[in-house]
Amino acid sequence: MELFLIYNYRLNQFKIKNTQTIMIYLKTFERFNKVAFHGWKMEPQDMKLPECEIEWEPGKKKGCPNFSDESKITKEDEKLATEYLNQKDVDTLIAYSRGGAILIQSVAKGAALPDNLYMVAPAWLRGWSTINLKGDEIKGAKGFIIHGGQDDKVPLKHSVILSKMSGLPLYVFPDRNHISILKHKDNTSGGIEVKNLDELLKVLPDWGQGKSTQEQVDKQYKISKQYI
Repeated sequence: MELFLIYNYRLNQFKIKNTQTIMIYLKTFERFNKVAFHGWKMEPQDMKLPECEIEWEPGKKKGCPNFSDESKITKEDEKLATEYLNQKDVDTLIAYSRGGAILIQSVAKGAALPDNLYMVAPAWLRGWSTINLKGDEIKGAKGFIIHGGQDDKVPLKHSVILSKMSGLPLYVFPDRNHISILKHKDNTSGGIEVKNLDELLKVLPDWGQGKSTQEQVDKQYKISKQYI
């Protein structure tokens, strides 16, 4: 009887261990379907996605594009993004910060719109774009927008506007900033879905294309904790 119990215990432990291994494998495999447009002064590899370990170039089937660090989206940035979106079969694209501006501008000028978009603290109104963007350029895509309540670079208000114009749901992580929000780049778990977009537009601070003040960030954080 004792040997039987020991055998069953070890068998169950084996099953649990292997189930966990399979789940980890599946989660890793799923992330191969995701690609990214990185932020300013970053490289594709910084997005921590398997597909982005390789720098994409026209003609390649794998990888993620590497954009410039210029203060404005360059013609080369736009061309690279457009070729990438038109040539590569993009299932899910994660667009972070400046990468969000590149994505929206490219789509506005005729690039293919990915089926699924994960917009992470998108800096689409921060002055990177060389054309006027409205936010409805990405209307029709599935996915979501996520933003941190302690973001001192991109105002949360900009993501509220984008949510209204695009129809993408907005999830806020009150305790995340512009960098730490990347931990949630492909998962809304732990975020709070915003339902009162119009109300937030009236109360959230907006430092536009300039630098935030601590007072503005504190106010934004407080609102993200109380209003959402």
